Amino acid sequence: MKTNRLTLMILMLFVGLLTSACASEQTEPVSYAIPSMSKFDRAWIAAQDAFADQGVKITSSDRSTGVIQGTRDEITLTTTLNQRADGSIEIKFNSSGKTSNDPDLIRRVSHAYSRSMGH
Repeated sequence: MKTNRLTLMILMLFVGLLTSACASEQTEPVSYAIPSMSKFDRAWIAAQDAFADQGVKITSSDRSTGVIQGTRDEITLTTTLNQRADGSIEIKFNSSGKTSNDPDLIRRVSHAYSRSMGH
């Protein structure tokens, strides 16, 4: 009887180990660091998007100088971005050429930029 009892206990222990190994699942939490965009990068992308939003074809862009130029209807738009010492971004929109073809273009581009920046 002792042999049956010992065998039964070993069998129950074995079955218990098997079922606990199958039923448990180990997971490891994973986190990824997503680098945030700098203020300048965000403003740069928003300025390019504003041009595209208003149908202004970008003819040149130089991130190192902060200048984007584009044309639409014989109007040349120039956007200049400058990062100030305090980290804020100064942006200027200028237009030249036949501005009478679309006198509201520069305002629409400026508003598209502001929307993109959440202003």
